[in-house]
Amino acid sequence: MGIGGKWDFALHKCEEEPAQIQERYRGLLRQIPLLYLIAASSIIGLSFSTSGAIESMLGAPGILIVIIFWRYCHWLKAQHRQVGTNEARTQIKRSRLLAVIVALGFSIWSQYLILKFPQDAVEIVFFAGLSAIGCAFALSSYPRAASAPVFLLGLPLGAHLLLLGSGPQFGMGVSLLLVLLLTYRLIHLQNSTVTELISSRFSLEAERNRAREAEHAAQQQALTDPLTGIANRRAFIRALDGHLSTGVGDIAIASIDLDGFKPINDVFGHDTGDMALSCIAARLVERFGSDSLVARMGGDEFAVLWLGRGAWVKASRAIPRLLAAVNEPLAAGRRTLRIGGCVGLAMGDGPSHDSNTLLSQADAALYDAKAKGGGRSAIFSDELSRRDDRRLVIETAVRDSTLLDEMEVVYQPIRTAISGELVSFEALARWTSPELGEVSPSEFIPIAEQMNMISAITERSLEIAAHCARVLPAPVSLSFNVSAVYLCTEDASERILAILEKAGFPVERMQLEVTETAVLTEFDLPRQHLTTLRTAGALIALDDFGAGSASISYLREMNFDAVKFDGSLIVGVATDPRRKRLLEGLVKLCQSLGAVSTAEHVASIEDLAEVRTLGCDNVQGYLLGKPRALTAETLSKMETDKQAA
Repeated sequence: MGIGGKWDFALHKCEEEPAQIQERYRGLLRQIPLLYLIAASSIIGLSFSTSGAIESMLGAPGILIVIIFWRYCHWLKAQHRQVGTNEARTQIKRSRLLAVIVALGFSIWSQYLILKFPQDAVEIVFFAGLSAIGCAFALSSYPRAASAPVFLLGLPLGAHLLLLGSGPQFGMGVSLLLVLLLTYRLIHLQNSTVTELISSRFSLEAERNRAREAEHAAQQQALTDPLTGIANRRAFIRALDGHLSTGVGDIAIASIDLDGFKPINDVFGHDTGDMALSCIAARLVERFGSDSLVARMGGDEFAVLWLGRGAWVKASRAIPRLLAAVNEPLAAGRRTLRIGGCVGLAMGDGPSHDSNTLLSQADAALYDAKAKGGGRSAIFSDELSRRDDRRLVIETAVRDSTLLDEMEVVYQPIRTAISGELVSFEALARWTSPELGEVSPSEFIPIAEQMNMISAITERSLEIAAHCARVLPAPVSLSFNVSAVYLCTEDASERILAILEKAGFPVERMQLEVTETAVLTEFDLPRQHLTTLRTAGALIALDDFGAGSASISYLREMNFDAVKFDGSLIVGVATDPRRKRLLEGLVKLCQSLGAVSTAEHVASIEDLAEVRTLGCDNVQGYLLGKPRALTAETLSKMETDKQAA
């Protein structure tokens, strides 16, 4: 069965009537040869017990012996071959007919012998009666056939004895008839018991089949994604582990993540989103299901698994077609949807990999592809492996909260551009990992955001900063970056105000910096929090202005107290006329909005002189002061830096 095939069990249906026919046929196979031996021995014995036996063997007995020998050989051969239900039914009917013929012939011959040799009547009845009883038992598997020797051979003999009227013969007749009737009754009782056993066995087999079908359905359901009908994550991992257990053969995993799925869900509803996922799944199975396993791993993530010889080549060649499959427009009712996606590929072999490692590598390649932009792909490499290991260390530190214990906060001064007066300190989180050394916030903050664990880092940093900032002389303020993800939580503003109150730092001397991404996808909730904080007395600054693509719309929508220009606009402004004109326009825009402008990343005297000339209110950068711990000594040092500025 191919990887993408159905996981079917061979469930054989059990039908009651065919089962009974086969059971009777098997019983006849065992018993009928004995029947013919009984009949033959009785005929021979009867012939030799009467006068003229040699002559009589040339007549009816000889014919019966020939028929018996023919059928005996037939049933011996039948024991060595399998027959179907229809043939078994035919053989049973034929045996019944022959039983009638043999019993009738034996009966006629017996009556003839009694009439011809009355002096030997007792011997004749003895042999014929034994034959009737023996043959009836030999045919007990089929009561209809067993009735032939009883009624056609035995009853006429008993009736004959009764009609003779003498005491001994009359008693023999009564005894023979009773034995025959009891024998027939016994055969029927035995047959009823056998029939019940067959029915019970059939019922038990039917229950087993139903149990197998239920188990099959449960397994099918457990291994199938209910929305798309393709394999789910469990089926994917089972197939992968099954191949890895053999220890041989190549493996390739393509991890696929859709780029524009969430907006479709939000705008058109979940029904349209479900339709889009089903279309993507059907398209992937149609194009790749013949030699691979396509699975929905959850949400808007899919994966394709290639196993065996040539898996690496197939997967590498499939990347452009995978991207095409998820980037092609989708027809959802009257709408045409465009989603797109990224692909991450990981390859390995049985002996040196396990399923978790391969899936993690595919995910790492997918993250790398998404970092490059939409519709991109990446293949896991040693470099990605090192980055993945580094990310794992960071994730572990974030998850175990060891980062909170190892994290510290440093402070960089913000000064007025003209006089160099100290205006504010920006609190900056720093983390030195025992394993990785210094880790930039631009690295561990996004990871914490992706893990939905940014709240702890944000609040811990603010607690430290607010506590240390109490030594700042008024009116120097504290500037603090608020994570975009944190600002989108329900009680962000309340928690910030509670931390400031607990630290004893006045909210009026607090400036909260937010980036464009803080209001990019969920504008209403961040605006509510910022409004609450502003009402409480905090200043709100738009950070990294100019780094994104829609900053002006945010200036229009929200009232910011300050705007901090991104360093990409500042570095080299003294020697770049185009950048100078752009910065001049942005400074005037801030002036018209009544917002204080701050130039970040000022690192040269020339750039400082230029931003002063262009009218920036405040400046920040290594030229004005590097980030340091906030102590009385550093405050004194910063006063010295003021004179230099």
